[in-house]
Amino acid sequence: MPSFTNIKNQLLDLVFPKLCLNCRCLLEKPIDKENLLCGRCFGSIVVNRLIFPEPGFFLGSATLYRIDAARNLVHFLKYEDFPGVKHPIAKIIEAYLRKSAFIHLFRNVKPEIVPIPLHFMKSISRGFNQAEDIAEVLASGTGWPINTRLLLRTKNTQPQAKLEQKSERMENMAGAFRIKNGLEEYVSGKSFVVVDDVYTSGATMSEAIKILKSGGAKSVAGFVFAKG
Repeated sequence: MPSFTNIKNQLLDLVFPKLCLNCRCLLEKPIDKENLLCGRCFGSIVVNRLIFPEPGFFLGSATLYRIDAARNLVHFLKYEDFPGVKHPIAKIIEAYLRKSAFIHLFRNVKPEIVPIPLHFMKSISRGFNQAEDIAEVLASGTGWPINTRLLLRTKNTQPQAKLEQKSERMENMAGAFRIKNGLEEYVSGKSFVVVDDVYTSGATMSEAIKILKSGGAKSVAGFVFAKG
C-alpha cells in the first residue's frame, strides 16, 4: 500500500508538476525530480578535476559558472532558497571530491571550513547563507568541521554582481571582513578552507583569505561550487 507521503507527493505533482530548473521541461523520471533538472541539463554540468592556482592560494571548484544549468542551481540556492536544490549541488560536489585531489591539499591536518559570512543586515533580510549550505556539503564529503564564528563581515557591501570592473569589486570588498574579537590567537597555526557559492573576480574570497593569513593561519585554501 502506498505511504501517505507518496500519495501526497503524487497529488502535488499533479497540481504543481515539477519542471526542470534550467530548461523548464516536465520532469517525469524519479531521478530527474530528485536532481530538479532533466537528464540532459544535469548531464551538461561538467565536473572539474583540477585545483586552480589563484594569487596566494589554491581554489577547489566543483563546476563552471558559465554552464547554464550550474548557474541556475546557484540562482535557486542563493536567491530563492529553493527546497531540494542542495541535493543536485551535493552530487556535483561529491563527484568533484572523488575526481580531484582537493582533499589531499590537507594530507596531515584536518582544516576548518569557514563559510563566507553575510553582513548581519543581509542575514536578517535573506534569512539564510548560501555559503553555509555549500560548507555543509563539503563537510559531509570530507569530515572537516565547520566554523561559522570565526569571520565577521563588517561592511554591508554592494552585491558583487552589480559591479562590472574587477577593480570595483576589489574596492567594494576591501576591509569587509575581520576575525572576531578574542579569536585572533585561535587562528594562528591552523589550516582553513574558505567556502563560497561562486568565484568570479575572486575579490570576496581573496579578502577573506587575506584576513585569515594576516591572523597567522598556517594554510588557507578556497572552495566554491562554481568558478566563473
